[in-house]
Amino acid sequence: MTRREKILATTLLVALLVLGGGVLAHLFVIEPLGEVRGELLAAREALQKKKNELATEEKQIENILRVNPRLTQWPKISLPPRDPEKKKQVGVPLEDLKIKHLRNMGVEYDRYLSDLMRKNGIKDVLITRPQPDRRIAVPLKGNKEPLYERLAFAASSKGSYEGVVQMLREIHQTPLLHQVRSVTVGLASTRGEGAKSQTSAGTLEVSLLLEALLVGGAEERQSLLPSKLAYEPRVLADPRRDYAQMAKRSMFTGVTPPRPPQKEKEKEPTRRSTEERAEVLRFVRLTMIWYNPERDRWEATLYDQAKGGAEIPLNTGVRNEFTIRDKDKNKILEAKVKYLDERQMVIQEEKKYYRVFCGDFLYPLKGEKGGVKDPLTAGELKKLGIEPEPEKKKEDTTTEKDKQKEEDKAKEKAKAKDKDKEAGEGKEEEEAAEVAKD
Repeated sequence: MTRREKILATTLLVALLVLGGGVLAHLFVIEPLGEVRGELLAAREALQKKKNELATEEKQIENILRVNPRLTQWPKISLPPRDPEKKKQVGVPLEDLKIKHLRNMGVEYDRYLSDLMRKNGIKDVLITRPQPDRRIAVPLKGNKEPLYERLAFAASSKGSYEGVVQMLREIHQTPLLHQVRSVTVGLASTRGEGAKSQTSAGTLEVSLLLEALLVGGAEERQSLLPSKLAYEPRVLADPRRDYAQMAKRSMFTGVTPPRPPQKEKEKEPTRRSTEERAEVLRFVRLTMIWYNPERDRWEATLYDQAKGGAEIPLNTGVRNEFTIRDKDKNKILEAKVKYLDERQMVIQEEKKYYRVFCGDFLYPLKGEKGGVKDPLTAGELKKLGIEPEPEKKKEDTTTEKDKQKEEDKAKEKAKAKDKDKEAGEGKEEEEAAEVAKD
């Protein structure tokens, strides 16, 4: 083989090696690396998509809790998903235990609804158990089990306008995860013309459709209502509105004529209070704190359990002052609301500040702290962002005449002291003279 042939053969071999190495590098390095990069990019896009979905869900949950604040305590206010005692039974299928528990919860809720209606003067109560609306899809868990079970109740009854309004209000205030899905209200019919009516004028016929939820993972208990809550659930109804006034302009019976004027009673003289401050305030309770989205602020209500009557609505705006009186109408506490959040209310009485938590009384029980027993310190006020009001300097209200009188009195006292001093010196001189004579 000549030299030229050797050079050509070597060049061809090198070219084949370079070409083959390039093909091998593309097949085993470049192409797999591109696939890995594509998969990594796709994974990053999927991760970002999941993060966006999570952020959207969290925002939706936040909006839901803002609209319906009671859902913050759903594990407590849900109907119990199962009975802890029945759960211990051995040899009984879980499906049978579930059906029996649902039946028991239906009976308990039926009893609760009947008692609530009769308490508000609702009569002829008839409660049935229809099937829940199947058009509403129930979301499923990862194990394909439903997230919650629904119990439906249909109630028909008769009652006064005031009783119906109060009944709906109490249903909404009950700490349970339930809702009224539909309400039908109309005037109750009478039996035949000319015959004596079996119902009084203005009686209404009411039909309700309610649903209650048993959420999986909620508190397991035997009773329908929760035994203890961290704080009273906030509700949507505004306590400042007196719904009982609607009865005076009822769409069913027309406008109620005003009552005839009554003679004013002579004012009785103020009696001396026979109740101590603690005895009055230990029955006044902070019943509720809720967020008002329309006003963008927290609001609260106080209730005097000893006197009864309407609740006292409070906020940090217009309704920020309140007065508690004893049975003789003497002022026991006159305070101002300085701070409100979802857990507590801070009030100011004169120069002292006090903290009251939701569900607590203004004067706690013996051995407990808080309320008007323990004023807040400057450090505690600073943490809440409250600046104590500066003490006002006492103004000098003395007149010129008063000043002149004080000056005259001071001069008279000085003269009296001088006379006493001169008299004392005279006595000393007399005693000295007598001693000299002796």
